[in-house]
Formats: sequence, C-alpha cells, structure tokens
Amino acid sequence: MWDEKGVTKFDSSPTVKVGLYGFSPSLVVAIAHAFGYMITGYRHGHGGPASITFSRDDSPAARNRAAWTEYYCRTTGAWFAGCWSPQHPPGSIRPEKAAAGRIAVYYYEKCQHLPYWLIPPA
Repeated sequence: MWDEKGVTKFDSSPTVKVGLYGFSPSLVVAIAHAFGYMITGYRHGHGGPASITFSRDDSPAARNRAAWTEYYCRTTGAWFAGCWSPQHPPGSIRPEKAAAGRIAVYYYEKCQHLPYWLIPPA
C-alpha cells in the first residue's frame, strides 16, 4: 500500500512532489496533512490527477500535528492514529474524507470552479 511506504516522503523537506499512479489522491493528501504539509500544486493527467505538490506548513499547529504523527508512526506504525481511530464517535470524519474536502477547496481557490470528478454525488 502507498501509505506504508509513502509516509517516508514527508520527512520535513520543504517541498514534496508525489506521483499518484493509481493511488487515491485523498489518501495522499490525508497523509501529507497529518505530516504537516499543504497542497501547493495539482497536475492533471488523462482521466484524473497525475501528481500533487506539497509544501511544508511551518505554522505551530501543523508542526505539532506532524510531531504527533511521527510519534504514532514510530510507536504504533499508524500514521492516522492522531487524527482518526475506530474508537472515535460515530459520524466522525475519516482522514480521507477530510482530505477530499481539502483538495476541493484548493482546486476551487485556484480555478474558481470544481471539475466533475470533485463534485460530490447528490
């Protein structure tokens, strides 16, 4: 799975570019957010996104979130332990769903519209 080997890309580098190659954009963005990164570029391929570029967010909240995520990765092996777990109450938002919202907001701010593949079904 991408999340098992992909987390190593988010090693506090100032910029990270991730090729999707069949991986869920929402999963990649969720992992990036947990490690304190924000979307700064989104390149499309034929039929969907091809790569996403991230920049390290140096705000105190993002650095704190990244520190906790790194701690959970070292101790439990789970990058998502700090942001979601099965013990959360019913109705809580999974990291991938929150990340889909982050993608939509980024895309809308940049292009002033949403492509068909980002519009949620009615």
